[in-house]
Amino acid sequence: MNCEFFPFGKKKGMSEGTGDVFLNIQDHGSSGSKGNEEHKMMKWTLIFIESTAFLCIMGLLITTLTVDRFQNSRIWDFEMWKWCFLILAVLCGRLIGYLLTQAPVKLIWKFCSRRHWIERALYFAYGVKKSIIVFIWVALVLLAWALLFDRGVKRSEEVRKTLNDVTRGLVGSLIGVAIWSVKTLLVKLVASFHVKTLFQRIKEANYNRKILEAVSKKEEVEQDTRRELLNAIRGEKLPTLGFFVDGKYKEINIEDDHVEEAKEVANEIFKKLVGPNYNGEKYVDLRILLNCVKDKEQCPDCQLVKKKKCHQCEVIKETREYFEAVAEDKCTGREQNNQSEFRKWVNELVNGEPAEAAADKAAHGDKQIKKSVFRNWVVKVFKGYVSVNSALKYRKTAVDELNKLASVVVLFVIIIVWLLFMEILTTKIVVFMTSQLLLVVFMFGNAAKTVFEAIIFVFVMHPFDVGDRCLVDGIQMVVDEMEILTTTFLRFDNARIFYPNSILSTKYICNFYRSPPMMDTVEFAIDLQTPDDVITKLQNIIKRYLKSNPRRWRPDHSLQFKEIENMNKMKVILYFNHTINFQDIIKKGKRRSELVLHMRIIFDVLGIKYKLLPQQVDLNYNGSMATAIPPPSR
Repeated sequence: MNCEFFPFGKKKGMSEGTGDVFLNIQDHGSSGSKGNEEHKMMKWTLIFIESTAFLCIMGLLITTLTVDRFQNSRIWDFEMWKWCFLILAVLCGRLIGYLLTQAPVKLIWKFCSRRHWIERALYFAYGVKKSIIVFIWVALVLLAWALLFDRGVKRSEEVRKTLNDVTRGLVGSLIGVAIWSVKTLLVKLVASFHVKTLFQRIKEANYNRKILEAVSKKEEVEQDTRRELLNAIRGEKLPTLGFFVDGKYKEINIEDDHVEEAKEVANEIFKKLVGPNYNGEKYVDLRILLNCVKDKEQCPDCQLVKKKKCHQCEVIKETREYFEAVAEDKCTGREQNNQSEFRKWVNELVNGEPAEAAADKAAHGDKQIKKSVFRNWVVKVFKGYVSVNSALKYRKTAVDELNKLASVVVLFVIIIVWLLFMEILTTKIVVFMTSQLLLVVFMFGNAAKTVFEAIIFVFVMHPFDVGDRCLVDGIQMVVDEMEILTTTFLRFDNARIFYPNSILSTKYICNFYRSPPMMDTVEFAIDLQTPDDVITKLQNIIKRYLKSNPRRWRPDHSLQFKEIENMNKMKVILYFNHTINFQDIIKKGKRRSELVLHMRIIFDVLGIKYKLLPQQVDLNYNGSMATAIPPPSR
């Protein structure tokens, strides 16, 4: 299995210093792709230069050790082989460090690529890889410098002082790089508390992309190679979302959240699924879709996961269950969101048509998927891709801010340590500077506490991601941006609201995106004199209606008679369960509105009405206006 690794320079879409995961999802023809090509060209050019220098210096080193003429050659009283070793460490130390770090990563990838912990291991490996390479580089230079000089040789005071200063500088630099590596590892550790969920979202988006491509080709889903996820860990990009038309791959623009384009893509794929004789059909055979998402009994990943399926097989299973749940029978399927059709359906139930016979027809009929249902599934895949992109984008911003804060502190410590090794600073000066820090703590202590609480909230608690709909202080808002100190929300009227993260950490937050399918209620009142058989029919029709719409509602519900008021009406409340959570509040509102309209039709067909109590009316006769006017005189 071929894998490419990119050790040098700043990766496109990768936070500097931390190597944090960030997928820059974009078109292949965009400027970001050109930047990647330029970056790769510079990387391979640098590798070629360092490799050429390595071969030349190694050839010279071998020559100085084997040829008699060069064995006793000296430059400034030092043997030639020592100079070769020093130049080799200076010019090619980074290449040697890269090769030394590349070997264990290659071994991990080769033997453990299917293990469940491989993503997290490579996440940390690539995070500290640059720092380890620099550490090995500086260590090789220090080793070569130490081997350059023979001990016991008498030197002048000035030369000895210069040599000691260089040695102390190299040791201080090595310790500084070690401290910087520890800082990078700690930043990665803090940012990794929710990285497992992040990887699951990446994998789910990638698997749905593969399913979409397979459906567009009318072929079975291919086994995932984890290449895309590992590219994400290396700082590469998730493959572009697209589909196949006439054997050619066509990309979907997801940069500007073009939902309409996703709907057009769904229509094109639907035409291909129906066949060349497409003539405006609204249904496609369920078996065509199920053949593309076959549920495999075992795959390489499932064999490593005991007593459960791997994540890819779980996504395929969920997709199959979704298609099977929303499939409609060709003979009995009806547009129940059409009011007239729904009224006919209710009348048939009221008039006593055997529902069991209709159910048997539906069970033995040919199942089909409606065009609008398939389009909604494609839009869902599209929105999932965009959501992952946004979450990674603003996660990168928060990690970068954390890395900058840590870098400032660590850089100050490294400078102090290096100056101590160089004996520029004395212990007394350091003690004096430390005492002055008490004043700084007094001035900025509350600010430091706020920053610490914000870091814990963003990286440890992490109650939401960008794009999640949340309930804060009784107001539903969508997370727009996440930073270290503040989080920006968008209210229903697109008003931008800023919350300090230290304040958010003390509030109750309801996250709709992370919630399972949610419950809703509808309250209404019926007349107290409603016959028992009508109430029984009402219960049965509601039960049949929810059961016949598995795409919108779950069958479990509860119709409760809450209380009697004024001896003329009963308050009734219907508890029902959506098949979605309330992340998409518009879809939730439309479904509830359809349910209310259908309830109105049910009440009309069953004759359920609400009557006011008889009201006592007192009429008092005070005489007419005619008697109040005197008759005219004659």
